Amino acid sequence: MIPLIIIVILAPSLYALWSYLWNHHVAPRVTVSVLPSKISIAHGEKTEIIVRVRNESWLPAPQVGCIVELPEGLQAPLAGVASKSGARVGHLSVSFSIRGREEVEARFAVYGERRGRQVIKLVKLVLSDGLSPHFETVAVLSDAAVVVHPPVLREERSRDIQTRVSGTVATQRKLHPTSLEWINIREYQTGDPLRDVAWLLSARRGELMVVDRSLAIARRVIILVNAQCNRQFWAPYSPAVERIYRETQAAVLLLLKTETHVIMMTNAFWYGRRQARQFNTLEVTGPLTPRTRRIVGHWLGELSVYAIQPFSELLKRLRTTSGAPAKIIVFTAFENKEHAAEYDRLRAQGHEVVRICLTSDP
Repeated sequence: MIPLIIIVILAPSLYALWSYLWNHHVAPRVTVSVLPSKISIAHGEKTEIIVRVRNESWLPAPQVGCIVELPEGLQAPLAGVASKSGARVGHLSVSFSIRGREEVEARFAVYGERRGRQVIKLVKLVLSDGLSPHFETVAVLSDAAVVVHPPVLREERSRDIQTRVSGTVATQRKLHPTSLEWINIREYQTGDPLRDVAWLLSARRGELMVVDRSLAIARRVIILVNAQCNRQFWAPYSPAVERIYRETQAAVLLLLKTETHVIMMTNAFWYGRRQARQFNTLEVTGPLTPRTRRIVGHWLGELSVYAIQPFSELLKRLRTTSGAPAKIIVFTAFENKEHAAEYDRLRAQGHEVVRICLTSDP
């Protein structure tokens, strides 16, 4: 009885002491970090969201809850299910009991369901001292981002793009190079096209040797991606721009299969590190590999639906800096007389201009 009486007498003091330690030494020292296992994924591909919670205090944190608010473009396997009120379920939640100086981790599988740069902006920590029924909620800002690539086109639309684009590409050259087409000789590496193999020299040396071609003679196609959808270039129309990105991706991958040197230019605002540029450019050369496919998808995934400059300014810049004549494929949902005049000036310089006008309809 005596120990029980002592405990009853000391309980309020012990609880007050624990509450003080919790509020001043434990709760402020519980931290959380969120990061994805892959920062760039194809549409529908899986990545993992890694949630790490650390208790910097020597004392335990009996009950720590963590809620991660997902952007609309990322979905957990059980997310995306509408509730009775019609609200979208789009969050991850987990609870921990953490010892002092301990870090715990949880992983959640999510899938990319919408093209774009999907940013996890908010993480909530729900803390309790384990004795009180009250919970303290702390909002933590996050900048963890996953870039989702444009979705793959349906088969019938893919065939249509192939028909329109393939007519702009030069036919395959002969399977053996001539002396005017190379600048260096090196050993064969996995992925080198067979047409670059120097067969006679390989037979003499007993190993495959290939020739490095000059980029000046490589087939070159310039793809212009126009994010301007009306006269006010800054006013977006997302359905049309999203379709442009989907079909641009299909066209570029088709060109890379034919080992073409592709230069992509756009007036869309880009969320990448060089977003201060007025126009964003990506150069990629075939053959098509998983790496080049991911590079193209990532670049298109980081584009916004907003135009940073009028499309006519991009055409003027191309006309003054394009150099040797090339094949130009334009993906656009809006054209005016100024654009048509620029097309004529580019043709006068020897360029071949192919326009692919799109609307929001698939």
